[in-house]
Amino acid sequence: MNSKVPRFAVRRPHRVAAALALCAALAGCGPKATLLMAVLPEGTLPVLLSQFQGLDETNRRRIAELEARGDWDGLAGFAEENLARERSSAEWWLVAGYAHARAGRHPRAIECYGEAVR
Repeated sequence: MNSKVPRFAVRRPHRVAAALALCAALAGCGPKATLLMAVLPEGTLPVLLSQFQGLDETNRRRIAELEARGDWDGLAGFAEENLARERSSAEWWLVAGYAHARAGRHPRAIECYGEAVR
């Protein structure tokens, strides 16, 4: 099994994250949003976050565990807890947006993605 990360994702992780956020925002709350979430493979978030310097290894591991279990409410709560301490963290806004999108709360996901690229 080939698990290579595309070079563009390694070289420009913030641009990849911004592009994902923009796609989610443009998709809206209907069938397009569902399609977007279907084409993003599981494990996308930990791969992106592994390139960010703002999250420590313990938090990355916790994010990966919650995603692997499909605990979107737990992941959203974990992100929101960290955002309460660090409102300007693009990484935590991205995590929150991803979790809310996976949980089907698309309006909240769009808000979070918007904050991530601000």
